[in-house]
Amino acid sequence: MLRISEDSFYETFKPQQNHLDDNAPFDGAMYETYGDEALYANHINRVSPKKVWTIIEGDEGMQYITGKHWVNRLGYFICEVEWEEETVVDIEFDHQQEDTDLDLIEWAYYRYHKKSGSMARGGEIKRGEMEEWFYEHDNEWQNDLEIDHQQED
Repeated sequence: MLRISEDSFYETFKPQQNHLDDNAPFDGAMYETYGDEALYANHINRVSPKKVWTIIEGDEGMQYITGKHWVNRLGYFICEVEWEEETVVDIEFDHQQEDTDLDLIEWAYYRYHKKSGSMARGGEIKRGEMEEWFYEHDNEWQNDLEIDHQQED
């Protein structure tokens, strides 16, 4: 199994922007695991499975892995360039942020607000606002993640 850096992933495989959600996490490239975004990821997986990557949060931290997976998934990337061999991207975070996993914060914030219908389209959210929400609503986004994992089983 090949291991590459996050920078190499973006340069080599070129994740497409999520055309269904202007406020998608991961710089606008992540597709959700439910709704129209999941249907789109499923469609691409059927016609071009080597363009699909899964964002996971597991024992080794956050990773991007080739293919469509269910366990520990946070979302999906659809890339312009197909992968040729199984690959893992280990995500390293800036630990000067009190070991805060900023991508997980972004994912939880957008996921909660999108599901609740309170996400303002086209508005830009400041990182500090997301972090504040993340810590104030810790149980809400964790429950959402647990429900996702139970539905996979």
